[in-house]
Amino acid sequence: HWNWPSDSRKTIDVEVYTNCGAAELFLNGKSLGEKPVEDRLQPVLRWDVPNEPGVVRVIGKRDGAEAARFELATAGTADHLELVPDRSTLRADGADLANVEIRVVDASGRRVHGAANPIEVRASGAGELAAVDSGDVRDISPVQAGRRNAYEGRVLAIVRAGTAAGGIVVRASAPGLKPAELTVVVR
Repeated sequence: HWNWPSDSRKTIDVEVYTNCGAAELFLNGKSLGEKPVEDRLQPVLRWDVPNEPGVVRVIGKRDGAEAARFELATAGTADHLELVPDRSTLRADGADLANVEIRVVDASGRRVHGAANPIEVRASGAGELAAVDSGDVRDISPVQAGRRNAYEGRVLAIVRAGTAAGGIVVRASAPGLKPAELTVVVR
């Protein structure tokens, strides 16, 4: 992520791992230099990047031509929830599962990494909510509770198919944010 508003450092150490021969790093459109990969067994390149909001972009190069591109942009304030399933169809066997990532995002759809909003999840229809969790090892609340505080702007909901065909409607809400909903098909 590129969200450092409360970090007092003047520069942030950025590491780029690449299988390209070289990479060039940019901050807000300004080049911070191109560096060659000198050791294929240690393909990490490092830059000290000014701590300013905006867009950090890296362009991987092979023989001087662009071969890859990646960028990170500073997120704005939390605006809404976004649901991203790992699967859109489940078997109607009473055991098939889908993981639904719930993201706290800004108005442009960028994940807000510092968000810790309390998120409530519900599932209805042709299945059920099996668990809700986050990557926060300090949070020991039961995964069956149907609610969890976001950790680094995310929560994971797991839904289980029933034995009848139809759809599982997954809804997520959080105070002050626009809610989200999706349907996982059960066949």
